[in-house]
Amino acid sequence: MIIDLDKTQNTILNLLRSSQRHNMEELIIYLVNNGFFIYPASIENHANFKGGLAHHSLLTTRLLIDKIIKIEELKEKIDTAVICGLLHDVCKADLYDQVQAKNDPPTDKQINYVKNLCRENNVQLNPLWILCKSNCTQILNWFQGKTEVPVFKTEDDIVFRIKPNRTLLLGHGEHSVYRISQFISLTDEEATSIRWHMGCHDMGGDYGEKSYSEAYNTYPITRLLHTSDADASCIEYYNLTGVIE
Repeated sequence: MIIDLDKTQNTILNLLRSSQRHNMEELIIYLVNNGFFIYPASIENHANFKGGLAHHSLLTTRLLIDKIIKIEELKEKIDTAVICGLLHDVCKADLYDQVQAKNDPPTDKQINYVKNLCRENNVQLNPLWILCKSNCTQILNWFQGKTEVPVFKTEDDIVFRIKPNRTLLLGHGEHSVYRISQFISLTDEEATSIRWHMGCHDMGGDYGEKSYSEAYNTYPITRLLHTSDADASCIEYYNLTGVIE
């Protein structure tokens, strides 16, 4: 999927500035300088294209706002929806980087899996298919019918990957709260919602299911952020209409 990177970035920056949070410009500088508007939202799943993280964050925000304006007690919380929706996945600006395809080789397990698929389907293996992890994913999606025409990387093409040797080893939601809080203050509602936006898929730490349920029951926006994030991911994964005007 190809998106208008400049338009998406400008829309996000205008929304963030509209919140008038103290030190927002410092957070914006961090986002611009650390790949938030370039990186994908995932490597192999939803919005796994250049600019996918920004696209996903904006789509999540739009879906969240559409929900809260229909609820009387929440419809004045547009700023909270903007902060939570746009910044819930800020951790991914730390998580990903980009390298030449030849510097992101697949694992032995991935190579063997592709070779077995070729053998089972009587297809001759093309060495390009196992050049890098991205190409392995492309050929697997093709075999599984998820892609009609695979697009393969050559040696010098740029691919996105999860950074090796990371030093900040926090859970997904916790990581985002930590990074945002280095620049702007979050309300308890915002911090809780971002922390638990993955729902039961991010039970890390000493919290467990009790705190997850308590968060959803205490702050309706926590639950609405979770469902908006999931809805946006599904729209992107299944290539439904996710274009943002």
